[in-house]
Amino acid sequence: MNLGKTIAEQRKLLSYSQQQLANKISVSRSAVAKWENNKGVPDIENIKALSALFHISIDSFLENERASVKIISDKMDSEKNARFTKRDEKIQNFISKKCNVDVKAWNDGIYDGYLIAQDSVFLYYLTLRKRELTIGALAKDMITEIIVSTEKEKYPVDLALYQHINRDFFINKRVNIELYDKHIWNGLFGKEIEYSDVILLEVTMDQVIIAVDNVLNDITLSLDEVVKLEVNA
Repeated sequence: MNLGKTIAEQRKLLSYSQQQLANKISVSRSAVAKWENNKGVPDIENIKALSALFHISIDSFLENERASVKIISDKMDSEKNARFTKRDEKIQNFISKKCNVDVKAWNDGIYDGYLIAQDSVFLYYLTLRKRELTIGALAKDMITEIIVSTEKEKYPVDLALYQHINRDFFINKRVNIELYDKHIWNGLFGKEIEYSDVILLEVTMDQVIIAVDNVLNDITLSLDEVVKLEVNA
């Protein structure tokens, strides 16, 4: 039996829906669905949480699925030992350059922004408008095209000051978050497609957790939905 089937069967034995299981271990429902369909693998902390909830040992939980242990380990080490894919290598060629970046659907990309760094999920950039500096993170999976800008910068920018930027830079700051928008009418009615001036509390492997003014509970977003984070420096 593979890991996905094990999770699904144990969940059903407890009469939990995917959402109920997700709530129990503080992940998104989509994360549980991915695990059960073998499109993703829980990290070691979630393995521990699932094992405790199902009252079975980690060894039993992973029986006949030893390959999953390697996948989990690889995921934990991916940030330190990442090999750039062909996509990442192409993006790396644009780092430190002023570019225009197009993204999928109706979402806005980057116009005349300096690309300063990348990790496994985000491309980090800065823009300067009338001396106002904005630092952002763009989901690499959403990128469709990158073109070097021919626009000359009116104000000099020392990019060396920003090469350290990563996702931790945004934690506990007020940010604007743009979500994947398949249709132009989203946001007018239907689901939320952006959150403005919210506090970014945490970014995990599959979630973004934010605090919104005048809302009692924190809001958890799927990392897959996030197209862009921006903060005014």
